[in-house]
Amino acid sequence: MIDAHVHIWDPTVFAYPWLDGAGDRAAPHLPADLDRCDGETTGMIFVEAGNALGQAIDEVRWVRGLRRVWPSVREWRADPHAVEAGAARTFYKLREKDGRGGDGDGR
Repeated sequence: MIDAHVHIWDPTVFAYPWLDGAGDRAAPHLPADLDRCDGETTGMIFVEAGNALGQAIDEVRWVRGLRRVWPSVREWRADPHAVEAGAARTFYKLREKDGRGGDGDGR
């Protein structure tokens, strides 16, 4: 089973404005915290977690770096309307390099 929409975040690495004042929810939420449905989830698609403007590319690079400890991540997605200008080109280059991932338009 593939979970087509998962979020992870680490406010010690990136700023997530929506976590301001969120109490316990502001703690890191990492791959080990995800529900894998008793092992039935074999793949996951990461969707950007609403980090601060200007950090989208770095967040994707961070997720790509986690593949060693999170091998079930199959793709990554980002909202092209929520990222800084020019980021789409970088997303496409990373996608070509990995053969996976992209923006919310599925390109």
